[in-house]
Amino acid sequence: MVIAWNAFVVKFKLSPSDRVQQFKTRRDKFFPSTIRGAMTNVHEMSMAGKVRCAVEMKDECPFCYKGIPSMQANQPNLSRDLELAKIRLTELIESSKDKQALRIQAVLAGNEELRSQLDLIEQQTSKRIGSYSNNH
Repeated sequence: MVIAWNAFVVKFKLSPSDRVQQFKTRRDKFFPSTIRGAMTNVHEMSMAGKVRCAVEMKDECPFCYKGIPSMQANQPNLSRDLELAKIRLTELIESSKDKQALRIQAVLAGNEELRSQLDLIEQQTSKRIGSYSNNH
């Protein structure tokens, strides 16, 4: 680990502005394209707005202590940006679940018992997506 750190320091000293720009570019890509990035964004926006963390408890915000109540699902008076960030996080989580289900389906092709379990999971996911769409 020391070797990696020393290599980073050497490269950083060669061109600090390039390294800072590279960090900002990667951060800008990270927030909208990953679940962890979207959670980070929602958490930071919540703290900046001086409200409870808007990451739902079931999704386990990586920055909040377990068991600390988060904001209720349909909390009124959220800023527009925070509401949009919450929607993006929900979309990323649901998309991730869909991709996992497709991978499982490809692996289990031909096994009827496991396929019926997968169908049940897909039905539950569609109900959640449907109820989310109806509420928004």
